[in-house]
Amino acid sequence: MILEHIIQIFSLISWFILNLYLLLLEIRLLTQWFLNINPYFEPFLTLWGLTNPMFQFGRKLYPKVFGFELGYIVNFKLLSMLVNFFELLAFAQI
Repeated sequence: MILEHIIQIFSLISWFILNLYLLLLEIRLLTQWFLNINPYFEPFLTLWGLTNPMFQFGRKLYPKVFGFELGYIVNFKLLSMLVNFFELLAFAQI
């Protein structure tokens, strides 16, 4: 009983942190489209620093398709699946 509550609390905290990270990733994707935003000034420098590992991870592993890098799309989907898993654990009825 106690272990189930600990797992549920850990899942809830992980779900919240990963959802916040997904929000930061979406903000970065939206701001990358605008060429007049300079990523070397605050607050974009911090945003780029926090989200850059997600965009760089797997860049060499995933193939390019028609010149498009699929690494961040695959990583985004994997992170979304992880968020869904923690959501199921966090909000399950005990």
